[in-house]
Amino acid sequence: MSDTKAKQQRDRFLAFSYACADLFIEVGLDDDIVFANGASRSLTGIDEKDIIGKKWFALFEPSDRIKLSAMKANARMAKRAKPMLVNLDPLIGGGREVIVTGIMMPSHDSFYMTIGFTNDLMSQYADVPVFTDEDRELMDKDSFINAAKEAMSLAKSLGQNIDLTLIDIENARNVKRKLTPEIWENFSEKMTELLNSYSIDGQAAAEIMEGRYSLVHDSKLDRDELQAQVIALARALDPEIEVQSKSVTADLSEISDRDTTKALIYTINEFERKGVSLNIESLNSGFKAYVSANAQKIVQFKSMVETLNFDLHFQPIVNMKNGELSHFEMLSRFNDNGSTHEWIAFGEDIGMAADFDIAVCERAMNYLLYKSSGRRTKFAINLSGQSIQNEQFFR
Repeated sequence: MSDTKAKQQRDRFLAFSYACADLFIEVGLDDDIVFANGASRSLTGIDEKDIIGKKWFALFEPSDRIKLSAMKANARMAKRAKPMLVNLDPLIGGGREVIVTGIMMPSHDSFYMTIGFTNDLMSQYADVPVFTDEDRELMDKDSFINAAKEAMSLAKSLGQNIDLTLIDIENARNVKRKLTPEIWENFSEKMTELLNSYSIDGQAAAEIMEGRYSLVHDSKLDRDELQAQVIALARALDPEIEVQSKSVTADLSEISDRDTTKALIYTINEFERKGVSLNIESLNSGFKAYVSANAQKIVQFKSMVETLNFDLHFQPIVNMKNGELSHFEMLSRFNDNGSTHEWIAFGEDIGMAADFDIAVCERAMNYLLYKSSGRRTKFAINLSGQSIQNEQFFR
């Protein structure tokens, strides 16, 4: 491509961009603004060069920061986030109402955000949920736990409150069997739109298992109104269907970030097992009760992890075409003869999956260093999904 054509394409792209927004900012991994271009002074009262280095969420009113950060945390690669109507911080932008959206791009770690002045048309556009085919799905359990953890961490740092609501549609599986796939799919799409519309960022809702749903939301949410709408939606399928809900208070000021994660995992797992009959009113009280009931088991698990008190068994993985050894899978076996699956599930329940996986890595590397005798055999170990999402594990 010639330089002239490249410049024309660049200018055309910029023209289209400025037709939709007034300020562009690039946000780095540490949440600092690393680039800004556009009407920075008009929007925020701060020049472009002075806005660089500031935390991006500091531009906005504190009450809007949680849902904006959730939007950034849940951004999908190469897919623009839905436009969001928010307010600038009163001390920076005079509390002015603006439209915000953003996108993650392939091969870039930054988050690219646009901020624009509002008018009546754009305000209505931002207020109307836009659901694509890709959006007509709720999060799975692991993705929801990660999104909820991010939202709670930010809420705590801002001194704000958000809660967790659990919804159980009883006998959902039996109801589904009586309906055509088209009717059930239509119900699922409407349920997704409803729960997302009440969630903290329009996306922080999940289907934990069939008929059991969860969402993170502002503590000021009218839960009775939410339940009434879910009941109306469900009873359109079956007039006799029962819907129950339970809200769990996220008492963030009374519980550490680490214990919040453990409590969140335990609460969701208990909901998956028991539905809304789980005896948990708050993350703090629920986790305390769990710790009390399982104190000895927790101590035993921590001891096994800290002392590396488990063995590695080597499962050969063979190429079925030629019978040659590909590698060995290192499998953990606990020395108390307890079920490995149950111990690992327990470690995930209390938020220690990453601690255990680090211990397995340590045992595996010690074997390679001291017992492999320089052989170039390949080995593999299994990791929990919680570890893959854990920044401490990566460090």
